[in-house]
Order: sequence, then structure tokens, then C-alpha cells
Amino acid sequence: MARLDWDETSYSVSNQKLDTQHQEFIRLYNNLHETLMTGTPEEASEEKATTLKRLINYANQHFAAEEVFMKDVKFPELKKHIQLHQEFITKINGLQHDLTEGAIVLNTSLIKYLRNWIIYHIATEDKKYAQYVEKNP
Repeated sequence: MARLDWDETSYSVSNQKLDTQHQEFIRLYNNLHETLMTGTPEEASEEKATTLKRLINYANQHFAAEEVFMKDVKFPELKKHIQLHQEFITKINGLQHDLTEGAIVLNTSLIKYLRNWIIYHIATEDKKYAQYVEKNP
């Protein structure tokens, strides 16, 4: 798995606040990726736990802001988008629980899930509300 780099064309939703928040998701992913690829097993284990906590906290904050924005612009797929957010939180909570309970959370599984989610969610799902706003100013 490779690092993620912010690409305006692929990821921008034409909202500076939300773009900045999306960039923070990428930063969190890249920090985790770097530690998992180069750190000791102890550092990797600690970084997984720390990153999952940060992701949960940050995701809740970001999702709340994003959902307010979508509500304000009357985005017709708001309910579906909220469900996607809830699924992500549930998955990350489950991974955090597994780590706390001592279950093995494979580095590759975690990094692959996060990478795929970030790329798909921002570039596909979040782009839908950006396109809606563009067509319905």
C-alpha cells in the first residue's frame, strides 16, 4: 500500500473547510502507514490504537460538520450519506475494540480498509454533494 497524496481534482469538494478536514483524514492515514511500514512491532501496535482513537474522534467531528453542510444545501442523499458515516464509525469502533481485547488486527487489513474507504468515500460519495451544489447553487 502506498501513501495517499491530496489531489485537488480527485478529492476536492469545493468547500475549503471540508477539504481541509478530508486532508486531515489523509494525514492520519499517512502517519499510520509510515509507522506500520517502518516502525517496530511495538510502535506499530501503539500507533494502530492511537490512530483508531483519533479517527473515531475526528470522524465524529468531521461527519457532524459535513452532515450540517449537506442539510443546509438540501442534499437529497443525506440519509444514505449519514448511514455511510455510521458504518465507518461502527467499523473503526470494532477494530478499536478488537485491539483493546488483544485480538490480532492485521496491519495490511487495517491500512487497506482505511485507504480504500478514504479514496472511495471522498472521491465518490463526497463528490456527489459537491456536484449537487455545483448544479444547484
